[in-house]
Amino acid sequence: MKNYSESIRRFISGKSSNDEARQLIPIVFKANGDAIEALMGGIETPQIYLFEVLLGLVKNNVLLKKVIIENLQNLLLHKNGYEFSWLMSEGIESNYLVIDFLKKLLDCGVDNIKDILLSTILEKEPAIPFDFRGNIIQLFVELLSDEVMVFSQNDFDRCREILSQFAPMRRRTLSEKIEIQTDGIDHMFPIPINVEKKVEIVKKASLYKVNEAIFKDVVLLLKEIKGLCNAILQDKINYSLEDTEFKRKREVLESLYGDQWISNEAFKKIEEDVKCKYRVGKDYVACWDQLLVTSNDSQYSYTVAELLRLCLLTADFGLPDLFIRKELLKFYRSVLKISGRASVGLKGGIFHVEHGVKENPTIFYMGPGSVIGKSFYIETVGGAVLLSNSYLGGGFVPILIHTHKHIPQKEMSGTDERKNLLCCIFVAGRGARFPMDKALLFEAADFIGKNTPYPGISVLALSN
Repeated sequence: MKNYSESIRRFISGKSSNDEARQLIPIVFKANGDAIEALMGGIETPQIYLFEVLLGLVKNNVLLKKVIIENLQNLLLHKNGYEFSWLMSEGIESNYLVIDFLKKLLDCGVDNIKDILLSTILEKEPAIPFDFRGNIIQLFVELLSDEVMVFSQNDFDRCREILSQFAPMRRRTLSEKIEIQTDGIDHMFPIPINVEKKVEIVKKASLYKVNEAIFKDVVLLLKEIKGLCNAILQDKINYSLEDTEFKRKREVLESLYGDQWISNEAFKKIEEDVKCKYRVGKDYVACWDQLLVTSNDSQYSYTVAELLRLCLLTADFGLPDLFIRKELLKFYRSVLKISGRASVGLKGGIFHVEHGVKENPTIFYMGPGSVIGKSFYIETVGGAVLLSNSYLGGGFVPILIHTHKHIPQKEMSGTDERKNLLCCIFVAGRGARFPMDKALLFEAADFIGKNTPYPGISVLALSN
């Protein structure tokens, strides 16, 4: 730490040689916010200060400019080691400091900004947060609108390739649900004994969902920029979006959400929180019985709900193992679209339990800086919205947020009662705290239309 501190201080003060600076720049880009603050002790707002230092080097040092841009691209693409960079912290004008950095680069003579942005939009890396990718799209469209750059035939070809390659996954059908074995309460499905096999299944699911998100983003992007393109490209975009095979893919994806349980008030809260034109509330409706991946061994096809339980009930997934935790984070970022800087603590998690054959799509959202603490659990039958910087539980105190309540009726059996539900959406407001010492179970449905005992915590009713 002492050697790094001395080297980085020389780097900041401009006293490093170019050779030393080239070695330090990757370290600087990979460092998290806490490390930067520790290494730059005594400097007020160290992250902003370092931000300006890097911009200065891009403007004034041709040799180091290339190194900085290369590391910036690694960060944007979330290459290994760059996922938790201090530049992914909250920005001055946006949710991410690196977005502000990209805007400043326009004044620094960086001539490949279009390729940098489009490569990020199309990158099939599950670690890239869904909301972050939306911010990149927004900047891309703004620069096209301001005529800073032009959408080319090559750019269109890259987008069209995404549209042609993507193969959508459907929901599990009713007949398939009927065939699944049950013990009367939970339905049974094969789970690999080997943890490596479990990780393999999770990785495949993450990769599918990031491909699905990119497909939707390309559609959104082409529709948004069509009017900014030349007449030839406009015709090609129209043709691609009217193609029969393309329409079939869209229909499969649209069929996932026919019986969703939603809340317009929840959508509004999400949109105010995410602060991105191209990320809206309905983007965070999850289809829990969408099939994502088929096991090579058992040939069983797993749904989102089943994979969430596989993750939650696998002991190794709750340990601080670097490789497994990174894969789990990629899974949550791609499948549940949790924001950058959102965190799910050790032995904590999100899960969804089928009730008979009922699995309605519901809302799940975790905003930037939101935290599900250690051993804290949220089930999503009704849905949950965790706005920016909210923090739930922690300290390995087991707490469950229950977003559906079983409603008993006269002479109803226990197994039938569990299918008679009152559902709701649990909401943690910006900066809200759910104390770890207050409850082992929070029955959210008891607070529909009422105040909860905890400031910033509320419950919303659902509609179809």
